Amino acid sequence: MGRKMAFTLIELLVVISIIAVLLGILFPSLRKARESSRAVVCLSNLKQWGVGLGVYWAENNDKFFKDYYDNADNPTQEQRAARRWHNALWPYVKTTKIFLCPTATKPQYTTTNTTGITNTDMTFATWPISDQWSIPETKGLNGSYGLNSWVTNRAYSPGNPTYNWNWRTAGGQGFSPSAIPILGDSWWNRSECKEGDVPPAYRGENKGSSNCMSRFCLDRHNENINMLFMDLTVRKVGLKELWTLKWHRQFNTRGPWTLADPDSSARWKMAAPWMAQMREY
Repeated sequence: MGRKMAFTLIELLVVISIIAVLLGILFPSLRKARESSRAVVCLSNLKQWGVGLGVYWAENNDKFFKDYYDNADNPTQEQRAARRWHNALWPYVKTTKIFLCPTATKPQYTTTNTTGITNTDMTFATWPISDQWSIPETKGLNGSYGLNSWVTNRAYSPGNPTYNWNWRTAGGQGFSPSAIPILGDSWWNRSECKEGDVPPAYRGENKGSSNCMSRFCLDRHNENINMLFMDLTVRKVGLKELWTLKWHRQFNTRGPWTLADPDSSARWKMAAPWMAQMREY
């Protein structure tokens, strides 16, 4: 009779050790591959929104949609809802699959640090399309992209000093359209960013509506977010790079949070230590 094959305990331990080492090498690679795949899908989503926007421009003399909060024409709630960017562009995309970045499909959640302080982490949070913001096709959905609402075709507002900041039409009006953001990773549906907006003090901090840059300053894609620009290109944007983009006509792209300011590095370390080592722009 043939000799039976059997493993000794030492041989089994060696095999298990080898498998453990291989898994330790493989798992980080798989995680990076998964993150890269999600980032590609996110860029594809934004590209589809851009295609829809291009068709919208073609049908509306290169103008953007009106702002949701415009009330000069006494709109009904249904008319106001139709101005939300996701509703205005719905006839040109007609798919719910591009509302969410694959990394951001959760509601907001909280974390507790080593000192026992509980923080709300909005990094992968989504925003709900409430009834007052919806049309029948988008009712009940969530989104994880936000509009630079300075692009909207806002109605004239007497006495409003920021009236002339809006872009209103495609093209850039003398500025590079590749530097004008339209849509990007965000935990809220719209924002009006200003050069003086302070970065989040911790990862995913909600600084409220008075400081809108924090809605985009999210570590969703390895210290980057994805964005759609006025020339309808899409690309990743470094978190500190956000302060160098041309959000509105009067936005200073060489402000206090950019390398143009000699004190910017010290300012980052003090205001947002979690971002201090990230690439500066």
